Amino acid sequence: MPKTRVSAHTPSLRISPKETQSVTVKLREHPKIKRAEINSDVAYFLGLFSARGKLRKESLTIRIPCKFENASDHRDFLLNYVIPRMENATGEKIEVRGDQWSDYTFDIMIRSEFFLKLLATLEFQEGEVCRFFGAPFEIFNTSNKIQREFIKGIGDCSGEIDRYLSGRPRVVLRFLNENTKIVEDMVELLMMLSVDIFDVNLSPPSAQHLELSSKISELTDRLTSTYGVKVTGRQEQIGRDNMVRIWAEEYYRHIGFNHPLRQMKLLKYLENL
Repeated sequence: MPKTRVSAHTPSLRISPKETQSVTVKLREHPKIKRAEINSDVAYFLGLFSARGKLRKESLTIRIPCKFENASDHRDFLLNYVIPRMENATGEKIEVRGDQWSDYTFDIMIRSEFFLKLLATLEFQEGEVCRFFGAPFEIFNTSNKIQREFIKGIGDCSGEIDRYLSGRPRVVLRFLNENTKIVEDMVELLMMLSVDIFDVNLSPPSAQHLELSSKISELTDRLTSTYGVKVTGRQEQIGRDNMVRIWAEEYYRHIGFNHPLRQMKLLKYLENL
């Protein structure tokens, strides 16, 4: 696979409030498409990109954490599913500028005029946006179907499956520990979709953000959740990600994966329930 060097810039992002009722995004000076709704395809891309994305002035990079032996599966998924889906959604040919596996992630760098304009409209700025940006506020004001696709995008990128002490499987959505905003937003979206969350597990740096527990508790009350959401921390310094953990059968029933490798693994775990 050809290699591409990806440089990161220090991002400076503004988190927009979710008060707006509009689900239509105006694309500034786009030559082909003047307006675009946040539909299922666009929402899926935004989830995939929010999980581990990098943005540069003229390109964007989608990153999937993985082991080397799975890199080819992720490459096939991105080239044969994600890119064609993006092209169908935009009507444009997306330029693939290169890909590489490095440091337990598979990266693919692309150029899409449509999505570059969309990200600019949503006020994403250059750098590792996955470290600072929450869910776009338009996602909260759209249909449940579109919200599920946004979560599927995140799961296809950074989702894993593990087992609880009892052996019961869980889906784990991982987020870089600097970003507690996306954790809060993910909990809110999952509760809006009536998904039973096992817990929110914070890395040692994020566990110091005591306001996150308060915000999640407020969300539980406001959305009249019948089960509540535990917020736990861990003392060990290993592991740099924040995690939102969901019972596997809940995730399968309400969300699921588009990525065949992750969906097959999920079904295999559920066979033993």
